[in-house]
Amino acid sequence: MYLVTCRPDLLDILFTFRSLTAFLWRRLPMLPEDLPFRVIRVISEDEVITRANNLLVGRAAYETAVRLYPRDVIHYRDGARIIARSKPKA
Repeated sequence: MYLVTCRPDLLDILFTFRSLTAFLWRRLPMLPEDLPFRVIRVISEDEVITRANNLLVGRAAYETAVRLYPRDVIHYRDGARIIARSKPKA
């Protein structure tokens, strides 16, 4: 009811502000905690090697980590779900 009684120029300003904040909010980079796919090096404690927003990018990072750390167990996870697990080479 309040918006109906406002001045039209004030409504234009409010609408422009809302549109601008929505635009900027979509353009903000994602925080690392928001990225679902993780490559984890399992040693005495879990070491997050990388995080990704894309399944294929995460898989490429997992395969690279397996080549870089052949003696360690590497997990490729989506949240708590383990997508792939490497076997250490002795």
